Amino acid sequence: MSGVGLASGIDSATLIAQLMSIERRPVVRMEQRIQAKQKQLSVYADLKSRLDSLRSAASGIKTASAFSKITASSSNEDLVTVSADGTAQTGSHTLKVSQLATNQISVSQGFASNTAEVGTGTFRITKDGEDTDIVLNSTNATLKGLRDAINDADIGITASIINDGGATPYRLVLSSDDTGTDNGFTTSVIGFSGTEPTFTTGGGEGIPGQAAQNALLTFDGISVSKSSNEVDDLIEGVTFYLNDADASKTVNVTLDSNTDAIVESIQGFVDAYNDVINFVNNKRGEDSVRGDSTFSGVVSEMQKILLDGVSNPNGQYSHLSQVGVGTSNGNLSINSEKLRDALDDNFDDVIALFTTGGKTTDGQVSFQSSTDESVSGTYEVVINSVGSSLTGTIGGYAANPFAGNFLVGAEGTPVEGLMVKFTGTTAGTYGNVSFSTGIMENFERRLDDYLSGSDNILSAREDAINDAIENLEDQIDSKELILEKRQSALTAKFTRMETLISQLQTQQNSLSSLSYF
Repeated sequence: MSGVGLASGIDSATLIAQLMSIERRPVVRMEQRIQAKQKQLSVYADLKSRLDSLRSAASGIKTASAFSKITASSSNEDLVTVSADGTAQTGSHTLKVSQLATNQISVSQGFASNTAEVGTGTFRITKDGEDTDIVLNSTNATLKGLRDAINDADIGITASIINDGGATPYRLVLSSDDTGTDNGFTTSVIGFSGTEPTFTTGGGEGIPGQAAQNALLTFDGISVSKSSNEVDDLIEGVTFYLNDADASKTVNVTLDSNTDAIVESIQGFVDAYNDVINFVNNKRGEDSVRGDSTFSGVVSEMQKILLDGVSNPNGQYSHLSQVGVGTSNGNLSINSEKLRDALDDNFDDVIALFTTGGKTTDGQVSFQSSTDESVSGTYEVVINSVGSSLTGTIGGYAANPFAGNFLVGAEGTPVEGLMVKFTGTTAGTYGNVSFSTGIMENFERRLDDYLSGSDNILSAREDAINDAIENLEDQIDSKELILEKRQSALTAKFTRMETLISQLQTQQNSLSSLSYF
């Protein structure tokens, strides 16, 4: 039914629409609640992204290697350049290079052309104690044929032909692919007939070729021989590139802590932290998350970690503020001078504040690892028996043997998962192991509670919001069915009314016509 009734003159369609609009008000309110909750989900998605960035920033500075950012410099880069990775230790070293490593280059006598015959028989190359035999016959007994056969053998030697412009200009050149004496080689022939290839490897003025040799250097007064001019196994984490040799010149190599890089990493954490705090504070007044304790609680959780600090038996610092990372109006800020002074003067203590780790007081016991269940503290290490059945305690708590010479704190104790390595040979008391959970580890663990696993805090909150949306949608569906029936009933009533009025009007017209006569 639509439009103005022909009999009644009433716009029943508009009237019904107005009546239904009033009755739909509860549905509209529920739809508005759904929109608010969908916005709430959007805010939570944004929060999760920011918290994940904060977790990454905390993870990036939770290990000691993050503080092992080293700058390496050489006093004479014409002779030696140097690079370092995160495992390098700070220090200064001296270096003298008396000889560079070279590969072997062997040069044959001259031939009239590159297809000149070289004779037939077996051409043997001996390298690293292994013989490689190349059989030359009528199909390949040329200079080019020998070159190709050597290259096809793939033995770490490259063969090429050069033209030196002489009377017999074509020479076969054999070059070892790698430097060092271990990569030298010799050539010989067996059962040969015809022109026999002979080679020279230098050794005097005007003699072509080059002998394989190791690099010779003096490192901190110690004579060293290396097969390569790129030396990456002299000290851990440092690669030396030998560019030239001059035994009369000393090269000073300096490995310094790259304070700028460390401060930059800490600044990255500060920025990510402030981003989370400011986001929550700016959003908490919006209708979608007003009164949402899970959302607003993020700020108090992050601030609690800062306030609690760490129990740190491995260093003098327990709070970030002690090293120049303080709070102002709820945000973190860096006092650069204070932080740099702490890094310069008490580097190990700063590491102990930020990172999880342990140290021991006896050289026969070393800290290995920990788990989330390990509690910060100082624990006495006692070895009860050695040999095939290592037993002992950590802090008086039971410890289980592992892989021969390791002890791991037993489950359900403060030292659960705390692992130490024992290298001694007799039972006894071996000092203490001090373990501390760094403040970045505490941040990461708490952020894991919010982000990791199917039942994390934010996922649980999102599930609750989605459940509420689904419940509202179900209520709307039920209400819409009722409203649909209500609208149908109203439409039917107005239709009957129009029919009745029309009938009455017909009767009235009939009566009027009778009275006329």
